[in-house]
Order: sequence, then C-alpha cells, then structure tokens
Amino acid sequence: MIMFAKDLDNRPPSILITTLAGHAYGGEEDLFTAVRSVLDNMTGFIEKRDGQWWVPNPAHEEENFTDKWNEYPERREAFCAWFNEINTTVTELAGMEAKGLDAVFERLAKSFDPDPVRRSYERYAARMGAATDNRMGTTGLLSSTATGPRKPKNTFYGQHSFPRD
Repeated sequence: MIMFAKDLDNRPPSILITTLAGHAYGGEEDLFTAVRSVLDNMTGFIEKRDGQWWVPNPAHEEENFTDKWNEYPERREAFCAWFNEINTTVTELAGMEAKGLDAVFERLAKSFDPDPVRRSYERYAARMGAATDNRMGTTGLLSSTATGPRKPKNTFYGQHSFPRD
C-alpha cells in the first residue's frame, strides 16, 4: 500500500504484519477468502502484557514485534489506520465482483502503487482475451467461489509450533 510512502518511520513493519497474518491464516484455499479471514482475525493476536503492547516473535518468544508501539504510540495509531484502510479496501473489493475489471483497477489504484496494479490489470485482461469492460463471472478475479487447480496445503511448518492463546 502507498499509505506510508511519506511516513516511513510509522509504517507497520512487514514482520509484524506477516506474523499476525500467519497466526490468523485458517487454511483457506483461495486467496481472497484467506485475505478476508486474516483481516477478520489478525488483531486478535495482539496482546497487552503488563500494560505493554505485545506480539511475540514466534521463533524467540522474548522478542516483542510491537515494542516501538510502547515508546511511540503514534506507531500503533499508524498500524490501526493501515488496518482500517486495508480492511475497507478489501470489503469494497468484495462488493465489486460484477462491476468489471475497470472498476476493480480504479479501486486498487487508490490504495496500492498504480504501476504494478496496471501491469496486473493489463496481463489479466489479455489473459481473459476480452475487452476490459466485460463483467467478471463466478471464476473472475475477486470471486470467492473460484474454480480451477488448487495448490496442495502447506505442510512445511518447521520446528516451531505457534500457540494461538
């Protein structure tokens, strides 16, 4: 997202987002459903320990990925603003399934760097072999009921378990 392009100090660290998303992922098989599920559940893994915000590093439980939130409250506020923005974006995208690729592109370009969004848009339109104003069907870009080949479930969890409580 481009939200923090001019505020790098307050952008949420990718390791924090990745850790929360990893905890919140429930094994959904299609990407859009997984993203929605992760967003619904990821904030439940942010703890408050002795008055301090805490998201432990799964590999080293004594390391806190939100330690800076306790020193700089504006960083937690920035995370919350980012979370609300991405949640709004995904919710709006979910309602756009039948509005066409142009509408989806315009919405994505508001929140994400427009260059990669445009390249993806052009590749998708070319792959579909249709004009960009065609409506997306049930197997379209945002469909939660997409059909097609499924990737096998990830089973390379490593040696660390990730407790959920």
